[in-house]
Amino acid sequence: MDDWANIRADLERRSGEPVLAFEPASGGSGGIKGIVRTTNDQYFLKAVPLSSPWLADCRVEASVTSPHSPRLRWTAEYAGHLVLAFDVAPGREPTEPWPEADLRRVLATTDRLEATATGVLPTVVDRMRGRCSTWWVLAEYGVRDRLSVGQLSAWERLNLRRLAQVEGEWERLVAGDQLLHFDLRHDNLRLGDDGRVWVLDWGRSCRGPGWVDAVCLLLESSIGALDAEVLFRQTARGAAADQAAVDAFLVALASYWRHAGSRPADEASAWIRPRQVRSGRATVEWLQRRWG
Repeated sequence: MDDWANIRADLERRSGEPVLAFEPASGGSGGIKGIVRTTNDQYFLKAVPLSSPWLADCRVEASVTSPHSPRLRWTAEYAGHLVLAFDVAPGREPTEPWPEADLRRVLATTDRLEATATGVLPTVVDRMRGRCSTWWVLAEYGVRDRLSVGQLSAWERLNLRRLAQVEGEWERLVAGDQLLHFDLRHDNLRLGDDGRVWVLDWGRSCRGPGWVDAVCLLLESSIGALDAEVLFRQTARGAAADQAAVDAFLVALASYWRHAGSRPADEASAWIRPRQVRSGRATVEWLQRRWG
């Protein structure tokens, strides 16, 4: 709270108004974030230490502008933190598992999701490079760190060589220049009463095929018993996608999540391992649906 006290003092000097309340936001990783309320205003504040591994993401977020997102009011450095202040997004956070109507509403938004960035962004491949070798390692050596072939499902073992082959091709196949959010979890979204969908936290933005965000949405939050394949193909970008590239992206995601989910618990972000396990399982199930 010493960091918050120092940042609060700087905020009050900046605005000339006292901070009456601060409502911390849950989820995410590192830093201070939440709604600041002053005498005549409110805004969403995000403050990340300049020494944080999340600083680069915070700088990327500050560089991206989207008509689907709250306005960035200002950025500054206070008390050893990079501080971002946004308009407060109206609406509610979606629940999990996704209600079908809410999920379809957001999927429709992914078909027209647009943004611009002031700097050069990495590609999807850049974001994931070096993290997607699980299938090849397991096929060659039978074990990767804490994950072994014996822990795979029967379907994974039966298709291990094919998974490894596609894994070796995914960087070539998954290419595009659309500016992507690349982290469309339920907690990065708000559903407005007016039907609008607000997209938050562009810190993982990158460039790639336009259909990637729909895939991420269907895999990063629980969709319950809904069919990801059907929902994806009903989007305009999903219907027009190169299906070999979609397969390759799913193989790469499964490779990353299956390995990540097998690692020891992350004490700083206790929620992350269970989500990686769930996303890995969901990705493999989607591949099984596509490959039979």
